[in-house]
Amino acid sequence: MTHQTEYQKIVFEAENSILEVFWTNTDLLDEESYKKEVLWQLDIVLQYCPKNILIDTRFFDFTITPEVQDWANTEVLPKVMTTGVRKIALLISKSLFAQVSIEQQMEDNPNALNLVAYFEDYESAKKWLLL
Repeated sequence: MTHQTEYQKIVFEAENSILEVFWTNTDLLDEESYKKEVLWQLDIVLQYCPKNILIDTRFFDFTITPEVQDWANTEVLPKVMTTGVRKIALLISKSLFAQVSIEQQMEDNPNALNLVAYFEDYESAKKWLLL
């Protein structure tokens, strides 16, 4: 199954229970749009209950503010954790500021810390998820 917006594409690979999120264009993304996109991701996670999630942020160029990080850690990540997700692989953003904000968001959520690993290439991330 494939779902797409102007900012991202989400693919669910049923045979390996992997939900892949590809941020494709964040040039016009603002805080409200980001929250809307994250809630859309959450709806899909709740629909498919994947065991593994791969988030490709290589083209993610939006800095997540501390307030929005707190919102995600309070309103979104706890719900993701209820679905039985075992691993979350994140492909590193080319934008240093965006990458730091992504890592801060994950580090601020103790439930997600043990599930998350960062990768520079798609193949390594996918291989780790399949272990």
